[in-house]
Amino acid sequence: MSRVKIAQRQAAWSAFLLIGITFLTVGLAQKLRWRLDLTSESLYTLSPALVEMLESLEDRLQIKLYFNRDVEGAEHLLQQRLSIQDRLAEIAAIGGDLVSIETVDPTTDLLAARDAEHLGIEAVTITDARIGGVSLEKLYQGLELRYLDRSELIPFVVPDEFEFAFASRLAALLQGDRRPVLGFFSREPLLAPPVPGVDQMASPDRIFEEFREILAGRYAVRDLSSIGVSNPIPDDLAAVVVGRPERVSVDESAALQVYLERGGRILMLVDHEKVNQSMAFATEAIDTGVTNLLDRYGVTVLSHFVWDPECRSVPVDVQVVQGPNGEPIRNPIYAPYGLWAVARGNGLSATHVVTAQLDEADLIWAHPVVYRQTDLALEAEILLRSSAQARALSPEIRLDISRSNVQLIDAQAARQKNVQAFDLAVALRGSFAEGAPEGVLVVIGDTDLFQNPTLQVAASNRKLAQNLIDWLASDESLITLRTRGRTLRPLRDFYAEAFLMAGGVAETEAETRERDKLARQARDRMERWIAWGNVCLPPILLLIAAVAHVSRRRVLAARPYQSGGEC
Repeated sequence: MSRVKIAQRQAAWSAFLLIGITFLTVGLAQKLRWRLDLTSESLYTLSPALVEMLESLEDRLQIKLYFNRDVEGAEHLLQQRLSIQDRLAEIAAIGGDLVSIETVDPTTDLLAARDAEHLGIEAVTITDARIGGVSLEKLYQGLELRYLDRSELIPFVVPDEFEFAFASRLAALLQGDRRPVLGFFSREPLLAPPVPGVDQMASPDRIFEEFREILAGRYAVRDLSSIGVSNPIPDDLAAVVVGRPERVSVDESAALQVYLERGGRILMLVDHEKVNQSMAFATEAIDTGVTNLLDRYGVTVLSHFVWDPECRSVPVDVQVVQGPNGEPIRNPIYAPYGLWAVARGNGLSATHVVTAQLDEADLIWAHPVVYRQTDLALEAEILLRSSAQARALSPEIRLDISRSNVQLIDAQAARQKNVQAFDLAVALRGSFAEGAPEGVLVVIGDTDLFQNPTLQVAASNRKLAQNLIDWLASDESLITLRTRGRTLRPLRDFYAEAFLMAGGVAETEAETRERDKLARQARDRMERWIAWGNVCLPPILLLIAAVAHVSRRRVLAARPYQSGGEC
């Protein structure tokens, strides 16, 4: 056989093998799920907590997605909707035969529209800005989960919160009637007995009702109206919230102590006063009754108020101007209110799962929390802290939010020489008695941060409340899901750093202006260094690499030749 034919035969066999390997590779690729997620928090990969839930399914999980396929006029939402479908496809792949997904379109299916209305899935109206009217009127993006005889609903799926929303509903389905029970001990009035056909209305004095409603989605909240040594706190509680303790008796304090010594978990919100906002912010002193209990574990909640320049601005006055039609227009005037502190950055513990991924937390009329080590050797961690420029003000100051009083409060703060960061919340973990199982006690020197008005306006406080209870109930996996992808990566503020290095705000305006000028010059110098570095550093590195390469070639060329062996 000639060499030409041999070469042709080898080429034919090579082509045949190549085609076979290609088909085999494609077939295997269709069977296997290979993914590479390079994001820092693996944002496009299901978390181990959700994967574990899916692998624990014992019966079929039915998922119905209410999705209108026609998104004309809202094409900018297409990427987000595809992301939801991709997540569901991955859930189905992990769940296998025990997970089924059905997609229905309520805009074209009358039966699906009726089911959506019955379930409470509401469409969001999208108006097309183009001339000619509305091209898409309703956007459905709801999800229903069914497992055994139970169901859970996500009325509108937000892609950024999809995994937490899905996992929390799935956890509720898997738990069924075995939801963790949360105890609530406070002096609030109890709810009236339920009446068929009549909605239960909470008294305005139930100041933590919004807190309860936030937790009710995952926990069965039980009010503890009476506790004592003869009526101990039940062992089946996942945790206990002590909301604004007031006149706690020795018997009640002993019950809380026994609960901790049995390995209980307590969140205690402590204040030294009641503030009546409807009566010019009049204050009424509170005898908490828990001072001795907290002192036993090395915790003291001081009566002073924390004033912090890192705070919210609030309306302190109204400016009335004449409108175009002659009618008066009332414009609110805002000013920083130092008693409404905002914990950000270093004010949130970066090492604790509760606060590590929070953006901020609001604290109103907060008190310093002081911790000292005791013989119990408890593990302590500060969760919330004021800024380094905070001051402690007398508990006798007026709290009303008016222009004159806010100026008076700021003046009193300016006269305080002791400027420091105050601890506002501490978490203690360990054995609260010799040989006792591990318990947890979290003490926050503020109750207003979880009261109804605050939780209605501060989304970050809602997350803090949920994180605290999930951590106390030993469900840290859901905290990780809720805060996933929310890590802040702020740019360095060279001006702020230089201004603080110069001493910050001075006692005189002229000195403050001089420090401001120096800080701006330092910032400009640093920005110039960065700009010139970006321009000059790459060619310098390339030149160094070229010189190193040429030098190495010359060294190798200068070496004498050595033969591989002797003849």
